[in-house]
Amino acid sequence: MRTIPFPSSIGEVFALGLTYKAHIEEVGAKETEPMIFAKHCSATVGDCDLSLPNEDSLWQALESLNPDIAQKVKATVPTMPLMLDYEVELGMYLDEDVTSEQLNQPGWMPRLGLFLANDISARSLQLCGELAASEKERMEYWTLSKSLPGFLPVAETIFFPETLSPDTFPDIELSLSVNGEQRQKDNCRNMIYPPKLMLEYALKAAGDRGLKAGDCILTGTPAGVALRLTAFKKFMAKILPAKLRVKLALKGAAKEPNYLKVGDVVQISANDLGAHCLRICE
Repeated sequence: MRTIPFPSSIGEVFALGLTYKAHIEEVGAKETEPMIFAKHCSATVGDCDLSLPNEDSLWQALESLNPDIAQKVKATVPTMPLMLDYEVELGMYLDEDVTSEQLNQPGWMPRLGLFLANDISARSLQLCGELAASEKERMEYWTLSKSLPGFLPVAETIFFPETLSPDTFPDIELSLSVNGEQRQKDNCRNMIYPPKLMLEYALKAAGDRGLKAGDCILTGTPAGVALRLTAFKKFMAKILPAKLRVKLALKGAAKEPNYLKVGDVVQISANDLGAHCLRICE
């Protein structure tokens, strides 16, 4: 297996959401197609600290995307909680350009490296997307919530398997703990979508630009994130209007103990891809 250090700069980052059945269930979603969004932030390579974004930066980010929705949220809640969440994920690093013609060839796979990542999110910004007018616009809030500075910590090494099946991910077990308490654990082979299909989704999201060497694809996270819905919350989410759903979710954030806070230590690992430690600080 060939290895390289994670590069100091990468191309675009395309991320898939809702790729494990148990995670789909815990957030009250439906198993249809994966959510596709981007992360517009630089990777932070190796063990690191993450300074908590302050409330002003959250409001500024929301206003920069859509001032009207920012005003609606401000009229609903007095303060904007951070709702900082973690997501251990398998990342794919493209070592060559990828075209639709190549992907249409049976059995073809590009040169791919695998790496370990933590897809950090400000869930409050993501939830504000419930007020968006369309699904496409809602994904812009997923991107916003996951693109703040420092929100892509990755392990130091990219691993290139000798062979990578287009139909099955390798036997890699992902694990995440917070302050020594295990929160997430699952095997990459349990993902709903195979590697080649994920490449097709990413290529579609890339549009005319296509997929280039140096681009990265995050493949989704297992169950166990801080954002989760009880059976009652799932029921209420189906009947309440979007504005009220957002209001209740933001106001109820303080009652969820699993969101990250100052002093927390997040450790992720994978049996073949090493480990990474993230410390939350002021």
